[in-house]
Amino acid sequence: MYIGDQASFDGSGERSLASGLPREVELLYRREREIAAVVYRRGLATAEDVRAELTRDLSNPAVRSMLNRLVTKGILTRTRYGPYGTFIYGPALTPTSAREMALRRFAEDYYSGSLPSLARAIADLFASQSHFVETEHRVRQRA
Repeated sequence: MYIGDQASFDGSGERSLASGLPREVELLYRREREIAAVVYRRGLATAEDVRAELTRDLSNPAVRSMLNRLVTKGILTRTRYGPYGTFIYGPALTPTSAREMALRRFAEDYYSGSLPSLARAIADLFASQSHFVETEHRVRQRA
């Protein structure tokens, strides 16, 4: 069942690498990345649509298993469609949600999961940077 090429990554143009995929997709294992890339490129796809575009033949259950794993990871969405309840998969990450996911991961890795602590650190860094720029500007004016 063909759903259509309706990739809808909001028009800000913010994508990760030359491939145009969100960074979180680029960081996946090779086979998961290939499957997610099919869905992001098409916009919406069934398991059979994905299977038809893979470079190496995988069984239908293997493709479905990987698609479901990508749904669990927050990379894809899944919706039932039609009278037979066919699952349709779509991109879950927008530029905004990808940034939020990256910030939460950074906070988890470096600030014990505390977003307020991360925000304070960024504010402190910005304040020190602003002070440095002002000082440098004053020094140049004197010269």
